[in-house]
Amino acid sequence: MGQSPGSSLETPSRLERLKLGYCYFAAAEKRLGAAISRVDTLSLQCLCLAGEILAEMPLGIPALRDPPSQDSYPPPQHVARDDPNKWASSEEDSWFFLLSEITLRRITDQVAEIVTKYIDSKIRYQQAQRIEGLMPIVAEFEDQVETFRQLLPEAITFPDVPEPASTEWQQYSRGRYYRLLELMHRPFVFTAIHEPSCSLAVQALAKKGLENGLKYLQHSQANQRHHGLWLQLRNQLRIASLLLAASTIPHLTMPEGWYAGISKTLATFDYWSLEFPSCKSYADVILALSASSSGTAEEQTPMSY
Repeated sequence: MGQSPGSSLETPSRLERLKLGYCYFAAAEKRLGAAISRVDTLSLQCLCLAGEILAEMPLGIPALRDPPSQDSYPPPQHVARDDPNKWASSEEDSWFFLLSEITLRRITDQVAEIVTKYIDSKIRYQQAQRIEGLMPIVAEFEDQVETFRQLLPEAITFPDVPEPASTEWQQYSRGRYYRLLELMHRPFVFTAIHEPSCSLAVQALAKKGLENGLKYLQHSQANQRHHGLWLQLRNQLRIASLLLAASTIPHLTMPEGWYAGISKTLATFDYWSLEFPSCKSYADVILALSASSSGTAEEQTPMSY
């Protein structure tokens, strides 16, 4: 006699899979919150972008992290690397990518809180802690990020620019990596631009921030559509603006290739301008700033859009 549909659920392997599936769902439900009530692409895209946008907003980040979520995650099922099932291997790679994203996101949240507090205090109240006080903090964050990169599994490990990333996992991770390095050094760029008498140590860290910003521009693909494209375009505008502003400061050494990076950004804005009209405004900002930038004879050639 064949088994009934109900009896098949009682087998140990089936029960184990159901329990594991419930663990995954419970963890996802806790993190997705209200978005899980709407199963559509737009809701999930908004959810993915929320953390990215938060890093650029002057809000009290700790308050937005309540209630706290658990630190542990259900382990994925073991998948042998020689498993002929390519789908299973791809699933494992996606799990590694998720864990790496969570790790990088936690560092980003901490960095964003410090950077926003410093720059906001400078702009709104003309007062903030001495920039030298941020140096050991940023050095510690930088060590964490470099350790994160060294420990990435093979499927997620990415090369430095200009070598292209070979997978989507590598492309996404590399973009967040460069953006985080630029973010943590942004207070030094801000200080070097507004305080020409800043120390050589501050100038050196500002240069590092400009270099990582340029790497983000070089890394970004002009014609690659993904859920974070809107934010990528905003990031490119901000970084290009910082590079152009820094180029007007005589004591700052600009990274090699910075002008080409901005030209690439303008080409990206042109590519998406019909679909996203705000790109035309972005380009106008870059062109206006480039009119007062400095550089070599070639770099002083007026930009066009």
